[in-house]
Amino acid sequence: MQKWILSILIIIIFCFQPHIYGYNEKILHSKPHVVVAIIDSGINVYHKAFRRWGETMHPSRYIEGFPEDAKAINLTFCDDWRNNYEKDKEIWKSLQEKKLYWFPHTNIIGISFGQSTWYGREEPGNVILDDNGHGTSVSSVIARMNPNATILMVETGGNKLKEALSWVVNQSWVDIIDIEFGVWYKPRLFFWTTVWWKGLEEITKRGIENGKIIITAAGNRPWINPWLSYISGPPWVLCIGGAESYCHGIACSSAKGADYLSSFTQITAFYQSTTDYWPNSGNSLSAPTVTGTISSIILKARLALNYTHGIKNRALIDLPEKGIKITNWGVRNVINHTAVYWNTSDWSFYDWIFKWPYRNATFPPTREPFPWWFKLILRIGTLTVPANSMAPWLQMGWGFVNESIVNESVDVLLGKKEMPEKPEGALKYMENIYRLRQKIWNE
Repeated sequence: MQKWILSILIIIIFCFQPHIYGYNEKILHSKPHVVVAIIDSGINVYHKAFRRWGETMHPSRYIEGFPEDAKAINLTFCDDWRNNYEKDKEIWKSLQEKKLYWFPHTNIIGISFGQSTWYGREEPGNVILDDNGHGTSVSSVIARMNPNATILMVETGGNKLKEALSWVVNQSWVDIIDIEFGVWYKPRLFFWTTVWWKGLEEITKRGIENGKIIITAAGNRPWINPWLSYISGPPWVLCIGGAESYCHGIACSSAKGADYLSSFTQITAFYQSTTDYWPNSGNSLSAPTVTGTISSIILKARLALNYTHGIKNRALIDLPEKGIKITNWGVRNVINHTAVYWNTSDWSFYDWIFKWPYRNATFPPTREPFPWWFKLILRIGTLTVPANSMAPWLQMGWGFVNESIVNESVDVLLGKKEMPEKPEGALKYMENIYRLRQKIWNE
């Protein structure tokens, strides 16, 4: 009888006094994860693209360094966006700028440095909640590419971009930063780049030194020769151009000189709906495709190694006891070699006509079809040309990147496969481009 009583007491002590045995609740709930920060116009938290019913644990319980005082915002998640918003209107009004919030039942964390103020235009809206659609579209691409990524929406406008970026690069728990502003102009042609964005180079460099990967869109340049409009930005920032995987064509409207190309047209979540999607085009969709791909590579590698930390010692994965250290530059080098080049013969005019995502597109939520004149404009804006088989790097940089390279990239990172070879011409060309970018941005 005494033995039974003693056994019961031991069980009670173990269950209700876990600290006696050195048990740490945070460690128990730690899990491999990846955090992607998106600097953009906000996000439609209500959309099912971000719905994760099982996500009810405070992020500080599994993300090292995440602030424990970040407040949970419990929202209404029914099928009608407008009804949800009306029920939660007072909650949205109560949120404050420069405070971190997390949204249970989603994969979303959010902070605002000012409502959606594109290039300084003040527009009314709610903190974090998207009021123009750009941030929701970008975020939904990443959520589709990597459903297990934790998304940090950093809402800001052009006049607060430096402040927002400065905050993000100093967050130890953020792995990847996607900057959704076309900031890299040389010479700086517009007044806002000289007044608001001067100094972003040094801020991004600090983020890279902290171990993060920073990605941005190369820009859309349909009105002038794209070769003259862009020179890839600082070499430590990954700049992404556009191509169409459905027809294997290089997007004519995409600025050139990028590190990688990715899908120029995507089906994205609508910002005032819980279920609607619609097609969008631009390098603003190419960049998050690469962001989502890289987040998948990092998460899959962390899962394989059961690595539950974030960035440590400026490395995305740091396991000295196993002799493993994977850095942002290491990941980038692998992707440089696993990115795919296309041949001229891969391009399909038939697919460009009949697999064009806008062909049967409708406006959400009315379901009205796009008018013919609007489709004509979109046709012109999404023109493509074949890749140059002799030297595809002149158009594609290191190559095309999407989810198809994830498994191979992880295997190379973990030493299970040899690094794929890249043509000698590609290596020399991209090395020269890198050195040129260094000279331009270190002036």
